[in-house]
Order: sequence, then C-alpha cells, then structure tokens
Amino acid sequence: MSAIRSEVPKEMQTNIDFYTALSYVFEFYDGNTGALDTAISKLSAFITAHPEHALVPLARYNQADAYAMQQKFKEALQIYISLYRNPQSSVDRVEVLKKVVLIYAATQEWQAGIPYFTDNMRMAENDVDRTTSAAYLMIAQAKQGDVADSRKMLEFFRRPSPVFYTPRFNAALMEVGDQLKKEGDLATASLFYQFVRTYERLEIGLAAQVNYLEARVAKYAENSALRNFYVTAKAELDNAKADLAAVKSSENYTPLLKWRIASVYMDMGRKWEAFWCFQEMVDRYPNHKYAEDILFSAYSLAYQLGDQEIAESLGKRYLDQEGFKRFRSTVAEQTSKAYLEQERYEELYQLTAWYLERSADDQAARLLLFKHGVARMTRMENRQLIDDFEHFRQQFGESHSGPVIYYFLGLSYLIEQENKKSLDRLNTVLASRDPQLTPDAAFRKAQATLALDRVPEARDLVTTFIANYPSHPLRASAELTLGNIVDLFGDADQALVHYKRVAEHTEDRSLLAQAELKISRILIAQTRADEAIADLSTFITKYAADPESIAVSAALAKVYKDRDQPREALLTLKQVTDRFYKLTEVDQIDPILAEYLLSDRKLRVMRQATEDFLAMVASSPEKLRDLVTDRAKQYRFFEANEAIDVRVRDRFVGDDDFRQAVLQDVGELKELEAFIAKLNESIPAVSADDWMQAALQAAYLEDDIALIVRLKAAFAHAQQPVDVPPSDMLKLVDVPESWAKIGAMGKLWILTEMAKTQAERVLGILQDLSYDYVNTDNELELHQLLAACYQRLDQVDLAIEAYQMVIKRFTQLDAAGEAAFEIGRLETQRGNYAASREILETILQRNEWRGQMHARALLEIGRAYAAEGKLSEAHGFFERIILAYPGFKEELAMGFYEDIQVLQQMNDRESVQMVYDAFVLTPGLEGTQGAALIRKEFE
Repeated sequence: MSAIRSEVPKEMQTNIDFYTALSYVFEFYDGNTGALDTAISKLSAFITAHPEHALVPLARYNQADAYAMQQKFKEALQIYISLYRNPQSSVDRVEVLKKVVLIYAATQEWQAGIPYFTDNMRMAENDVDRTTSAAYLMIAQAKQGDVADSRKMLEFFRRPSPVFYTPRFNAALMEVGDQLKKEGDLATASLFYQFVRTYERLEIGLAAQVNYLEARVAKYAENSALRNFYVTAKAELDNAKADLAAVKSSENYTPLLKWRIASVYMDMGRKWEAFWCFQEMVDRYPNHKYAEDILFSAYSLAYQLGDQEIAESLGKRYLDQEGFKRFRSTVAEQTSKAYLEQERYEELYQLTAWYLERSADDQAARLLLFKHGVARMTRMENRQLIDDFEHFRQQFGESHSGPVIYYFLGLSYLIEQENKKSLDRLNTVLASRDPQLTPDAAFRKAQATLALDRVPEARDLVTTFIANYPSHPLRASAELTLGNIVDLFGDADQALVHYKRVAEHTEDRSLLAQAELKISRILIAQTRADEAIADLSTFITKYAADPESIAVSAALAKVYKDRDQPREALLTLKQVTDRFYKLTEVDQIDPILAEYLLSDRKLRVMRQATEDFLAMVASSPEKLRDLVTDRAKQYRFFEANEAIDVRVRDRFVGDDDFRQAVLQDVGELKELEAFIAKLNESIPAVSADDWMQAALQAAYLEDDIALIVRLKAAFAHAQQPVDVPPSDMLKLVDVPESWAKIGAMGKLWILTEMAKTQAERVLGILQDLSYDYVNTDNELELHQLLAACYQRLDQVDLAIEAYQMVIKRFTQLDAAGEAAFEIGRLETQRGNYAASREILETILQRNEWRGQMHARALLEIGRAYAAEGKLSEAHGFFERIILAYPGFKEELAMGFYEDIQVLQQMNDRESVQMVYDAFVLTPGLEGTQGAALIRKEFE
C-alpha cells in the first residue's frame, strides 16, 4: 500500500495513510504481536497530520480498539468516551458505548460504569446487549450497597446472554445475594443465589461458547471482506478462552454457592429445602475441602428435623471418615442418644468402644461412657458393665476418660457388694480430682466403707462430704445415710436431725418418703407415736396425688394397728385405695388393695365378735362374774376369742375400777357398749369386699382389663394361700393389647401360675419385663419367680444367679435371707457343700436375723456337713439348735430329728437315746414335721 501511494492523486494519499495504519491492526491478528504499537503510532500520526480529515473519528476509534487489545484500558476509555460524548457520523455510537461497557465490566470499575450501563440498557439494539447491561448495572449498584432495585433487575435475566457465563458476573451475583441477605431480604437473596451458574454449568457453558466462537472465527478468517467480523469474533473468542481457563484453574465454588442457598433457606425456616441442598452436596463433593462441614450440616439438619433414619445414616457416614474429627464428638453424642431412645443397646456399646479407640481424650468419649454405664446399670447388667469397663481401664485408664471408667467400676463393684474393689476404683477417681466425678465418688466411697462395716470411718466420710459439698444433689441422700449411721450408734435424736434435713435439700418424693418413714420409726420407738402419726398424716396430705404417699399411708396404717386402732388403720387404707385404685399404671397400690380387704374383714369380724360378747355377758350374770373374778377362766376365754375388740378385753383384764363397777352396776356394760358403738360408726357401711365387687363389675362393664386383673389379683392375694388366676386370665398373655395394659402385680400373679406348667415360656416373658420392673415394688417378686422358673427347668446356675440378685438388690429384707437358704439348698443338692455353707453363714452374720432365721441356717449348715459325710461337724450344728433355740418349735423338732440321724450313722446308740429322751421331755413339739418323722422312725 505504501508503494502505490505515489501513484494515486494527492487528495487520495491521506486515505492511503489511514488504511496503511489500520492494516497493522489486522497484522496483529495474523500473528505480528508488535503490529499494534505500529498501528497506534501511525494512527496517531495520521490524526496529528490531518486533524480535520473526515477519517479522523474512525482513526481515533481504531486507535482505541488497539489500546483495548493491548489492555491499555485507560487510554482506550479516554478515546471511546470522547467519541461517545461527541458523536460522529462515521462512528457507530452504540458500538462505542458497548465497548465502554465492556471495559468497565472487565476492569470492574462498577461505579464509574453506572451511567454507561444505564445508557446501554436504553440504547441496546437487541435483548442480549440490554440484558448484559442490566446485569452490569445491577452488579455496580450492589457494589455500592444499593440493592433496592435488584428484584426488578431479575426481569432481565429471563433473556439469555453470554454474560451469564462469565466468572466475574457469577461472582458478582453471589456478592449481591450476600448483600441482600445481610440486609434481611432473604427471598431476593435466594433468587440471586439460585440464578448463579454452578461451577459445572459455567464450565460447560463457556466450553460451548468457545466452540461456537471458534467456528465463527474460522468462518470469517478466509473472507477478507468480513475482516471486521473476524476481528470482533476473535476478540470474543480470546475473552471466552481466558474465562474458561480462569474457571478451570480456580476452585469449584458450587459447594459455597449451595451453602449460601441452604443458609438462606435455614434463615427462612425452610429447613427441609436446606437439608436437600446439603444432601446433594454430600454425594457430589465427597472430597471437597469443605466435605466435612457439608456432611455435618446435612446430618445436623436431619437430626433437627427428627428424621432419625436419615440422620443415623449420615451420622454413620461421618463417623466412618477417619479424617473427620471436628464434629465427631457431637455426632457420636447424638447418635448414642438415638440408640438409647430406640433401646439399641448393643450398637451403643459398640459405638463406645469404637470411639474410645479413636478419641479417648475428648469430652464425647466421657459422655459415651456415661451413657454406656447408665444403660448397663439400668438393664441390671452389672457384670457385663464390669467386663466392659475393666477392658476399657486396661486400654484407656490413663486417658482423659480414665476417671469416668474408674467411677463406673467403683459404682458397679459397690452394687455387686465387692466393696474392696469398689474402694480401690473410687480412690483412683478421687486422686484424679476430676471436678465432675469427685463429689459423687466421695459419697460412694462412704457407702462402700459402710458396707465393709467400717462404720466410724464411713460416718467421717459422709460428714466430710456434706461439709465439702453442701449444695450437691446427693446432699439429701448423704443426710439420709448419716442418719442411718448415727442411728446405728444409738443416737436416735441426732438421727432425727439428719432425717429431717432431707426435706431441706430435695424435692425427690422417694427420698422424702424414705426420710419420713425413718422419722416415724424413731418417734414410735421413743413412745412419741402421736408425733409420728401427725408427721405421716402431714406428708400424706401434702403429697396425696403422688404414688410415694402410698408407702407412707401403709406405714401410718401399721402405726394405727400397732396402737390397736384398727378403725383408723382401715380409714387410712380406704383413703389411699380410693385415690389410686383406678390408676392401673401405679403399681404401688396393688399390695394395699389386698391389705385393705384383709383389714376390713378382720375389723368386721372384730365388731361382730365384740357385739356378741357384750350381748352374752349382759344376758348372763354368771358368765360376767366368771370373767371378772376368775383370772384363769378370763385368760382362757380371751385367748380363745382373740377377735374381741382389745378395748373391751382391756377393760375386763386390766381395768380394776371397771371390773368392780360392772359387778355392782350392769349399766357399765351399756356405757361400754355405747362407747364401742360410737367407735364403730367410722367403719364404712359398705364392706371392702362389696365395694371391690362393685368396682369389679363396673370394670367389666367398661371392659377395663387392667382394672379387672388388678381387683381379681387383690381378691386372690387376700386369701391364704393365694388363689390361682382363672383360666380366662391366663389367656391374656396371648392378647398383646390387653397384656400390655395389665399392672405388674397382675402379670406376676398370672405368670406364677403359668410357671407351674410353662416355665420356659414364662422365663422369656419375665426377661422382657425385667427392665420395666427394676426399682419398683415388684422387682423382688420378679427375681423370685425367675429363680423358681430356673429351678423348675433344672438350670441351677441361673437359679443361683437369680437368688444372688435378690440378695444384692434386697440386702436389708428377709427375702435376702430366704434367697440365701435357697442357694444353700441348691449347692448342697449338687454337692458344692463348702459353697452351701459359705452362703448360709452369711445369714448367721446378720444380727437382725437372730432367732428363727439363724436356727434355720444352722439346720441347713448341719445338713450340708452331713451330706458331705462330716458327721461330727453336722452333730455340732444340730446340737446348737437344740441348746440355743428352744422357742422355735419346727426348727427345734427338726434339729432333734437330724441329730438322731447323724448319731445313728456314727453308731453312737447312747447319744441317740439321750437325744430322743430330750425330745420326749421337750413340750410343745407335737404336730411339728420333725416330731412326726421321729415317731415314724422309732415306732
């Protein structure tokens, strides 16, 4: 072109200069990277040389293009804006504006670009350009914090535009959403977040755009007439490729986008939608750097929403990730809670072991151990607990969880009465100075020490516990224990002080009832029965609606009975019966119902016997005189007629003034009769039997199976021996909906009868019931029935375990002694004579069982020695019974019989005769089983 310049007219040479400069721009697209500088220089020279030429505006426009291609946006903008503000006919103003908009967007000078974005929305020739400018304007306004019109701008996004697939646009949209969320416009923020293209969609869209532009560039490249189209397409292609490269080199932002959407949903209360956002990310981005946060968020939302199945699945997924640790404690704690609620205990135990192996030093491990231990204890699995925690102690005893492990071992050994081991474990807890466990361990140490009969030391430990932890939740239990200890030392008044303090430190009805019963016992022992009655009555009034008042009512009734006030006792039993008999879920009332029946029957028999007696002596002066003056006849008569009211008997036996007066004036009898009649007015007009029969009929009418069984069981237990349940009651076991409603006493009554013929089936039922009966009034009978079933099935080891549980759980009751007798007999039967004697000797160590129970224990120990062939030792024990227990006829007679058998085996005929002679000379043994056996032997 320079070569032909001289060949054209002078007026055309200026045009040649312009096109020569412009050609360097095209050379740039042909690969000459330095051509743009030459183009800018020559175009500048052209403008300077020909400032008034018609091609100057076009030269300036192309010069701006060259600057833009060099990314010298400041210089390019100066020219573009000048051309835009001063329109030239040779330059398309709309195209200039489009390029101004693009530069401001590329440089992200949003605020400066606002006027041009606005103008381009107005002047755009197509929807794509208009949408693009709307997008840029919205971003610019959002950058200034102005999102008031953002929702309106969304209208433009209904139309497609390449700008939607630029990274800067999508990043800006997220910023707009963030600003809207910050300002509280959650709904609009949600829309903006959802309009953002995901990383994957952006990559696909840009790749498609690159392919499209590459095709266009190829199409225009071969046609010089379309050179301008080629340049434009090539510029767009370069931008698209740069955007695609930027996306591929950047981190996937989709999880952060979804997170934003989910967070808005959560703020809007749309938690299920938030959950599904996280759930989708869990599966799609398992290896993302925020994968742990994503998974935990999904789990946490499922847990909050109460979908246990999904939460459990996600929780397990989280715990299975070895690298996920930040939320492990929370997930494990909540998972264990779900296991407990669903009674999936084995999975809870497995979770504890799994967690300890990974994080024994964190707080969640301690929480899991607590739940593990409590679950085992609640299910009466102390031996399994000890096995578990001893294993944990060996592996993790030195970890942060160590004190919890030692604490539960100490507690379990205490329950198992392995008190030395308990002390050892508890001392380790105390040495750790663990703030959560030390107070409780201190109190348990006192209990273990007391169980070892180190009573003074136990007293000091409890006293120290109270001084160190005056506000501890165990303070009430400590006061109760200290009261028991000082009572053992004979200081009843100080014991009262401690028992009364229980009410100052707890609202627990059970502890309050225990303390009240102990207070009343001491008051009665101190001949302050009126105070005891007042205290018990106050408790019953205050806690009338609570089941714990039932035991206190029973105690009050007993006080009245012991004071020969059967009418008051009956009234007490009636009142508590009326309150609770229909509440079939309250098992404590069941034994009271039978007691109410028996007391009412006895009282009515007493009333009738007294009326008959008074009528008899009123009509027979001779009989009256005999009963007043003849002590022998008086003694025999009242011994044979025990049912007569004790108040009447006392008048005849112990009231000398009455006895003298009644011989002088028979009117004294009338006064006595009137006095008794007045007392009898308090006896209910309807007998307990009639009342209960009416209640039973009403229960049948209402088809209240639970109440029917309760009342029938009460009638049965009021008989001696206990009546067996009718056949229709036995069938209830096979009706799940009815069986579930029946109370504990009714179930055990039915199962006791079934056990005679279906012991194995009853065992299965009892094992299902056992956890429900722990710490209830029926737990004892449950263990006893379990033991009886095992015996019927000849499962001796299991029977012994069941009896041992009775001893552990009910150490203070006579039932513990009976259980020891059964274990002794079973051990003797299977030849474990030493074991038999060992358990029986524990009975002899209990002072409160002196008397008949000691005599029975000596008898069984002697039999064990005899069965083993140790006849001399057996003879010694039988002789102890004969010499030391003359008041217990059955045991004494059987002692004579067993001693005679042993002496015969020893061929000691002389001693046999001596023992037999002693038997004959001992009065009162007629009718005993031992006497019958001896007579049969010698006859």
